[in-house]
Amino acid sequence: MAQYPYLLPFGLTIADGAGAAITQKWMLAWFGVALVTLVPALVTLYVLDQRGELGEDPLTSLEAGEPGDLRP
Repeated sequence: MAQYPYLLPFGLTIADGAGAAITQKWMLAWFGVALVTLVPALVTLYVLDQRGELGEDPLTSLEAGEPGDLRP
């Protein structure tokens, strides 16, 4: 912020360094798509984990044996 409106000292302004308007609109649109897709999935994963409904794979869990015991 100390160099406002320059990104590089006396060479590149913020307006000159910004992408084309259409590129910025597409980036915002894809960010929205990613947000709408990812947030519900993460919330679902968090809720299932908090309820303890995810469980563990008994083949990869070490709870049945001693630490370091790789027997099935």
